[in-house]
Amino acid sequence: MRGEDCHDDIAAANPDAAEECDADDIDHDCDGDVNDPSALGCVTFYTDVDKDSYGTTTSQCLCEAEGTYSSTNNDDCDDNQSGDQPRGYRRRGRRRRLQL
Repeated sequence: MRGEDCHDDIAAANPDAAEECDADDIDHDCDGDVNDPSALGCVTFYTDVDKDSYGTTTSQCLCEAEGTYSSTNNDDCDDNQSGDQPRGYRRRGRRRRLQL
């Protein structure tokens, strides 16, 4: 719900304006919330429940990472296991020789 003109001193902020992502936390559309999801300039963030920096296909366009929407890629093959690597990626480890 849009309200009255919330920033008389800022022409780009009024009830008919589109919300924009910005660092100044201006409520451009005067709905009481700043940097709404899907605001102009938003970035697609994917859910990353296991916090391994690889997300799933579930996404939201946000001004900044928020909650579980923290990954900028959707490469996670198992978001319940942080040790699992993205599709097609294999970690190569060194084998140690035992000294007897």
